[in-house]
Amino acid sequence: MNIVLMMAHGINTINLRKRKSSQPLDGPGVLTKRKYISDDPSDPYQMCHQCMKSDRKVVRCSQCRRRRYCFPCIEAWYPELSEEALTEACPCCRQCCNCKACLQRVNLLESEFSGDPKDNREKIRFFKYLLSFLLPFLEEFNHDQITEKNIEAKIRGSALSDLKIEKIDFSPNERVYWTSIVDFHRSCPNCSYDLCITCCKEIREGCLRGCDKEIVIQYIDRGEDYLHGTEPSVTSKRGRTSISCSKSNCGSEEMPLPEWKATELGEIPCPPEERGGCGHGKLELKCFFGESWVSELKEKAENLVVACGPAEVSQISGRCPCSESNDGGSVWDEQLRKASYRSSGDNDLYCPLASDIQPGKLEHFQRHWIMGEPIVVRDVLKLTSGLSWDPMVMWRAFRKISVKRGSSDLKVTAVDCLDSCEAWLGMNV
Repeated sequence: MNIVLMMAHGINTINLRKRKSSQPLDGPGVLTKRKYISDDPSDPYQMCHQCMKSDRKVVRCSQCRRRRYCFPCIEAWYPELSEEALTEACPCCRQCCNCKACLQRVNLLESEFSGDPKDNREKIRFFKYLLSFLLPFLEEFNHDQITEKNIEAKIRGSALSDLKIEKIDFSPNERVYWTSIVDFHRSCPNCSYDLCITCCKEIREGCLRGCDKEIVIQYIDRGEDYLHGTEPSVTSKRGRTSISCSKSNCGSEEMPLPEWKATELGEIPCPPEERGGCGHGKLELKCFFGESWVSELKEKAENLVVACGPAEVSQISGRCPCSESNDGGSVWDEQLRKASYRSSGDNDLYCPLASDIQPGKLEHFQRHWIMGEPIVVRDVLKLTSGLSWDPMVMWRAFRKISVKRGSSDLKVTAVDCLDSCEAWLGMNV
């Protein structure tokens, strides 16, 4: 009998414990964890679109009425958005959401302004504008190459029609774009010293610029840690920087370079070792794109001008009105930034908003750009496709990507500017 009563009592105890664990008790000091997944707009507790948690207070978007963001995620990932701004339009509606799903989507949203004109008439107008400024340069460049070919024919003692220029085959990884060589150039067959045709012309005229003296600049070595933003490695007892600077390792020294002249026929020898060459052999004329590539390009450009007509280019006379207005309260004050305090009238830089230089509003921008003035364009990221350049956001976008073994899709070549070297950087960290 006692055993039966104990078993019955145990069953009742177990059932009571099950009811206690399955039915939450509401009251003071009792916390209950709930999952708020309803669509009730008045319910402030719903799943956050960023962290996918549903036990936090969230802000609902009034534009899409579907997404919510909790306060910790707003503070961590969208500090520039206030609660009122996020209520008007959430990061997804603003195309700047950096949650896991949005970061790894395949189809990126189109930017508000990609830079390309959508109207064909406007596109043709832009092409004609570029052609009007590039054609004079192309004509001058073609004239320089023809002059160099005539000199080469004179050196070889052959007719211009019989002259054949050797075409160079270079690898895709060769950084030709770092130099000022576009097509025709002279190269040494012994040491591969290259010289552009502009420098060839200056050597023949005896006015080679910037190469009369070798300037050796000595600098203070403060250690590798100093290059990466830390304090110098050598300090004195008082805590101040104590780096010796003798006459032998500080300042700059000018050393005269050997003379470099062309022959009477215009032939240019390879420069001596002090100038970067080997001092032996003659520089031979070579090309990258073929002998007639530039002349054919010039002919095509001239045919386009004849077919499409001249471009509508506004006449630029003097300085822009915005640069001449230095008085306060001018309409141009918001687009100007003080760059210097010289006793001249060109101390301000033109700093337009990205929305001010869209199609139809490019005339003011072109006026400064064609004069060779530096321009600072503001708020460019507001017109992008929502991609974030924040390091933590970029890291989160890469770290969850699965890559097959041996694949190099997420391996990029980065340049360490402090050490002047290249390094492979794996993005799937």
